[in-house]
Amino acid sequence: MSTRLAVFSCLFASLSLAALAGCESSTSGEPPPAPAMPQPDAGLSDSGTSPGADAGADAGPKRPSSSPLATGASHACLLESGAVRCWGRNDVGQLGQSGVTESKTPVAVDLGGAKVSAIAAGAYHTCVITDAGKVKCWGENNDGQLGLGDRARRGEQPGQMGAALPDVDLGVGRTAKAIGAGYFHTCAVLDDASVVCWGKNDMGQLGKGHTTSLGDDPAEMGDALAPIALGAGARVRSLAVGGGHNCALLESGAVKCWGYGADGRLGLGDTTTRGDKPDQMGDALPAVDLAGKSVAMLTGGGLHTCALFTDGAVSCWGFNRDGELGVGSATSVGGAPGQMGAALAKTDLGAPAIGVSAGYNHSCAVLETGAVKCWGQNANDELGIGSADKQSRGDQPGEMGAALAAVELGGKASFVAAGRSISCALLEGGATKCWGPIVPPGG
Repeated sequence: MSTRLAVFSCLFASLSLAALAGCESSTSGEPPPAPAMPQPDAGLSDSGTSPGADAGADAGPKRPSSSPLATGASHACLLESGAVRCWGRNDVGQLGQSGVTESKTPVAVDLGGAKVSAIAAGAYHTCVITDAGKVKCWGENNDGQLGLGDRARRGEQPGQMGAALPDVDLGVGRTAKAIGAGYFHTCAVLDDASVVCWGKNDMGQLGKGHTTSLGDDPAEMGDALAPIALGAGARVRSLAVGGGHNCALLESGAVKCWGYGADGRLGLGDTTTRGDKPDQMGDALPAVDLAGKSVAMLTGGGLHTCALFTDGAVSCWGFNRDGELGVGSATSVGGAPGQMGAALAKTDLGAPAIGVSAGYNHSCAVLETGAVKCWGQNANDELGIGSADKQSRGDQPGEMGAALAAVELGGKASFVAAGRSISCALLEGGATKCWGPIVPPGG
């Protein structure tokens, strides 16, 4: 079977800072009003996210030190040599083109000459970190996810990009080391190893003990935006931003997750949402039980979470209707006692992984062989194994391991980003190949 792939050149130099390509909305991609947080019993559609924002060096599998790709609900962006190019739908200015015309080919984003070191895509917004550690965001802003103290979109009207696009106020003297975007919220790891989040907060994803959105009023940003409490002395090494939840890998090696708790995506043995009420964060927030394994990276999907361990193993927890956990069943994991720790199954990929990306209803991994394998929902060729094959993988026994087909890339991959309507892999030779309904010409 042939799969729908597109290819375009990409010159990628390893960067000193890392990024998260964010989660996507579960909606059809129509312009605002923004959809409500999807519920598992409401007939979920596909969406996605990408690997976690890494604020420091990790031990374990070798992978790019920064995300060169970011996939949104219906758009994608590519970071190369400090410049950003985006393509896909552009209903609300998410391509940063001072208009709303979609593009089937990557188009340059005007950031006023600033060099970019990290990039992230939310459902309908995009954020970058410049070499100076400044954060800039554009696109949808219904919930203050751009962090500019208002709800005005940026990037859809002339005169809004380039030097006219403001920096996000992170506080006096503060700079960003990593950036991540969820459905309608954004998080950054700062230079002091703390985390701040802004935007939609209906599920406590901002970790502030309430459900009030932040970032749509100037009085809510800057020094007024306090770091998220993750416990005494906690310093964040990397961050995974999911649809309505987040997970932080601390320098101590502990993993803490907060936000929407349905289906066990927080990995705490229950379905309790955390961060929406007082006294749930800080030392009161339990660490995820991963049986003492050393975590190399985390990735937050729309409804699930995955960890890559330093031995190359992958384990996932949360929603699992379509086999996105890759454990040979459709039973969600992490929402009941006894499902985490030593009981948490490994995702059998047939070889150790060097990177993993959790999409909305599917997941992808780069193996040490350079192959890319994807599992979960396949209604729209999310798995890259051919548009004629609509069958999910990973929800039945015998579908993983050697039985799971790799995406036909024509070369070895070093990075993968799973998205709702597009997934992409960076090849060792510098090319980028994408699959799914939204790809550049040639797909």
